[in-house]
Amino acid sequence: MKFCVFFCILVAAGPVFINNVIAQNSSRIVVISGTVLDPSGASAPDSAVTLKQGNSRIVSKTTTDISGGFRFEGISPGNYSIEVQHKGFEVSTCRIKISTTPPLPLTIKLALARLVSEVSITAGELDQVSTAVAENRDAATADQGTLTKLPVFDRIMLGRCRCFSIAEQSAPAALN
Repeated sequence: MKFCVFFCILVAAGPVFINNVIAQNSSRIVVISGTVLDPSGASAPDSAVTLKQGNSRIVSKTTTDISGGFRFEGISPGNYSIEVQHKGFEVSTCRIKISTTPPLPLTIKLALARLVSEVSITAGELDQVSTAVAENRDAATADQGTLTKLPVFDRIMLGRCRCFSIAEQSAPAALN
C-alpha cells in the first residue's frame, strides 16, 4: 500500500518536477551572438570566431556569415573570451562574463594588421655608378646636329630646343 501511494505521487508529481529541472537548466543556458566589423564599419564575413572558457579551454568555434554575424548557443554561465581572426587584421580578443540572463549582441571591430617588411643587403662586389652618358644605357643624347634635323612644327618650339642645347653646352664650363 505504501508503495502504491508513493508510486501514484511520483507519477502525478514527476512531470512537474522534470519540467522544473528543465526550466532551471534552460534558464542557465544562454546564447552569445554578435557582429564582426572591419575598421570602416563594413562586415567581416568568414572570420574565425573562437569561444574559450577562461583564456585557454576552447568551448566552440564558428565562422561569421555574410553580414559578419556569429552565434554560440547553449552556453552556461561563467567567464569567457571570444577570439576573432581574419586575414589582413590583427587578432581581436574580448572578455565576457555570462550570467543567467543573455548578454546583448556584441560588436567586435577589427584593427588592420601591421605591415612588416625587411630588406637585407649583403656586402659583395659593388659596381661604381657613372654619370657619363656613354656608360648609361638608359640615357638619350641629342647634339646640335640632331636638334636642327628635327621637323619644325612651330618656331617657338625650335627656339626652346636651341636654348636647351646652348644651356647644356655652357653648363660644364660653369662647373669648372
